[in-house]
Amino acid sequence: MKKISQGRSPQQQLLSQCHDESQTALICQNERPAESALAKLCGTSSNLLAGSIVNQAISTFSRYDPEKNNASLAVAALREIAPKDSFEGMLAAQMLGTHNLAMACLGRAANGEHVDTIARNVELATKLTRTFTAQMEALNRHRGKGQQKVTVEHVTVNAGGQAIVGSVQAPASRGQKVSRVAGEGG
Repeated sequence: MKKISQGRSPQQQLLSQCHDESQTALICQNERPAESALAKLCGTSSNLLAGSIVNQAISTFSRYDPEKNNASLAVAALREIAPKDSFEGMLAAQMLGTHNLAMACLGRAANGEHVDTIARNVELATKLTRTFTAQMEALNRHRGKGQQKVTVEHVTVNAGGQAIVGSVQAPASRGQKVSRVAGEGG
């Protein structure tokens, strides 16, 4: 692990370490969580957890291509997903791993020579892309962006009662006209 450079802020040190593949994440134990760029990147206040999330995300990239800067790719992906809390940070690392494995399987299928190898890699890629879709849905639900559907199966309206089906808005304040929905009586 590199020594902490004198004259550089903890944020600069963390960011430089995130972009240095040989030293993927420097955890400064004396650093306040609010100052940690790495923790902010991963949606957590824990430097230890943030370092783990970044290292796990980096480890999902293929180690066979020395031209790739895996640390920079992982940091860029985490920055794009923009986790808001530790759950989202961990899920983002999982999503990155799932995506990378799916793409590796598709690459092996495209370059395969034997039908069995091609079929197995396509099958694995299909499962992984479904998992990735489920992970995206989980992230969207966690963020409150999931599609919500309410199904009402039984409604009983007694004599003299009223039921409203459709969009309901708050009543108008004094001096405003109330518009009626087409088809309403009155």
